[in-house]
Amino acid sequence: MPDTNNPNEGSGNKGAESGQKALESAKKALGQAVHAIKTIVTDPMNGQSKALTELGETNAFSVGIVFSVFFLIAALIGSLGYFRSFLFWGGGLGFFGYVKLLISSLVPIVGLFVGYLLIDKALGKKDTHWQVYVFTTGVTVLPIAILFLLFWFPYQAITAIGVFCLSLTVLIVYSALSTVYSLSTQAAFWLTPVLFLVVALVSRVFYFMIF
Repeated sequence: MPDTNNPNEGSGNKGAESGQKALESAKKALGQAVHAIKTIVTDPMNGQSKALTELGETNAFSVGIVFSVFFLIAALIGSLGYFRSFLFWGGGLGFFGYVKLLISSLVPIVGLFVGYLLIDKALGKKDTHWQVYVFTTGVTVLPIAILFLLFWFPYQAITAIGVFCLSLTVLIVYSALSTVYSLSTQAAFWLTPVLFLVVALVSRVFYFMIF
């Protein structure tokens, strides 16, 4: 039996329980993320809408966070790979260099979130919960995350992969606008490049504010 007179033991048990719950939640979110990817790959055009319906908004939010964290990790790995020669010769990025890399990786995520929100509020269903924006943002950055992880491929190969990943990103945005946010195909077609302009503008503002 636990010693009720020992507060440290009670705190330790609560900490262990919290850690176990966090681990279980993480495993659940990862499993749901894998399932969402399978759904989207199986039906690229309507997969985001189907996955959102299957997951529900709360779980979709968790999946969006998983995808976004994956993008952040991939972006950091890719960026460090780009600077590997500089690091090898002993220059080092320093603490603030790593902080800047992390913030720089966050900026596209924020830009996409804001872009989806603005377009939806202006022309979409307008009653969309913010968890949906997190989900579609996470899905959108997945191809770019893969591109970051393949930085070490030969130049010719990475160029071809880059074209594929960027094209896939454009199609994912179009799919999200037309199936998740219920825009007409014509509106989704023209607003897809507009979204990227919004992302570029938001990114520019954030970079200016931060750096």
